[in-house]
Amino acid sequence: FLRPETAQGIFVNFKRLLQFNQGRLPFAAAQIGNSFRNEISPRTGLIRVREFTMAEIEHFVDPRSKEHPKFKQVQNAKLTLYSACNQMNGESAFVTTIGDAVQKGIVANETLGYFMARIYQFLITVGINPEKLRFRQHMSNEMAHYATDCWDAEIKTSYGWVECVGCADRSCYDLSQHTKATGVKLNAEGQLKEPISFTFDHIKHLQYHLFSFSINFMTSFLKNEILLHFIMFF
Repeated sequence: FLRPETAQGIFVNFKRLLQFNQGRLPFAAAQIGNSFRNEISPRTGLIRVREFTMAEIEHFVDPRSKEHPKFKQVQNAKLTLYSACNQMNGESAFVTTIGDAVQKGIVANETLGYFMARIYQFLITVGINPEKLRFRQHMSNEMAHYATDCWDAEIKTSYGWVECVGCADRSCYDLSQHTKATGVKLNAEGQLKEPISFTFDHIKHLQYHLFSFSINFMTSFLKNEILLHFIMFF
């Protein structure tokens, strides 16, 4: 099996990584290794090859809260963005701060914006000319099946604009697919700030399978508490 990306090795180890972080979100994992692609016709020098070294960071966050605690440190960073809307309208890329881009909804959320800013800072540090660097947003007809938003850091070379780094919000697609295929639950639980109260005045009139379906969306602790009261009620 030749992996197309290193990320899947991180996803299958999600439970161990979560335990290592004491069950808390957010956390991140990084990996460097070889990846492989089924390029029918490798060409353009080293740009399209069948084997290459890849470095990836997977940052796991609560999907209900995608703010980033360090976003304020980078919110004033100016990036050249080429949004999907601009591409469709035939307009040029534009310069804006990542803070404004997130606020206006051009970039989906703070976490995605934070890493875009960090990618920009890294590329500038290693010597990329900022005038030849832009972030291009994937349009709907090219968006990967796993992504809700995706931006490529592109560098202008003699071959034209070339993708150098991809930064995507993959939502929970990968974890849910691994769970579906293996039956192993790859999810995280957290304590709510405020307890949720439920009142079941007419529980006898509910079919058991409907009741069971409802509690499947609750935490395991709350589920056990309700089942206990349900059994005692009868």
